[in-house]
Amino acid sequence: MLDLYETTKDSKWLKAAGYGAYFTIAGIRSYPKVEDQLQTIHPGGHYDGVTRIWWKGNGPYRLGFPRKQGDVQEKKVPEWVVSPVGLGLEQPSTYFTRVKGQNVHPVFMSSWAPHLLRIFQFTQKPIYEIYARNSVIGRYANYPGYYATGFTDVPMSAAFPYKGPDVSSVYYHHIPAHIAFSLDYLITETIQRSGGHVTFPIVSRRDLCGLIIVFMAVVRGRSLMMSRQPYICKKGWCLSAILRSTM
Repeated sequence: MLDLYETTKDSKWLKAAGYGAYFTIAGIRSYPKVEDQLQTIHPGGHYDGVTRIWWKGNGPYRLGFPRKQGDVQEKKVPEWVVSPVGLGLEQPSTYFTRVKGQNVHPVFMSSWAPHLLRIFQFTQKPIYEIYARNSVIGRYANYPGYYATGFTDVPMSAAFPYKGPDVSSVYYHHIPAHIAFSLDYLITETIQRSGGHVTFPIVSRRDLCGLIIVFMAVVRGRSLMMSRQPYICKKGWCLSAILRSTM
């Protein structure tokens, strides 16, 4: 619907996109309330997360397993750092769990966030921006895996997908889709923060679990092509330079 609105500028499509977005929002965590205080995580120096053992070649494997004593430390962090508020779900069968001490498995794959941000751009209704930002901002420094189970900052480490321990399920085939929606979010926010000085007409294709997106940027009369090979620049422009120029 949003694509139709951006193409036709017919307000009925924007209205329909906004209406549909409320159904997405209804499935996104909005509790428990985040307070401006510290929260203890990894009590007793222990945290399980997701522990299912997979296979690699001919043997059982999971990154960082078997777990080592001291691979997580009890500590206090701001509540917002580990809050599930803003995360959604994959489906009921993977959201609810019978694992002792665990209730639900929200996911880090918030591929809807850039679209909510675009709806906010056109409607200026803060609810869309709030839910978009809560899904992405402060969530990861690298690919964080898939499931956000319990309260931990382990997946937030830049080294997490290399060293683990894999407490959230590192699905390697999800990484391109995760990069795609993260890049989509950053570029959509750039459009807003630039006040229209940077625009990115969009071409998108639907792939597994998200979008692989092709952008053509128009920046002060110059062009930049962002394709499935990220950070390939033409005419001397690069994404980091564009982001810096709009801060």
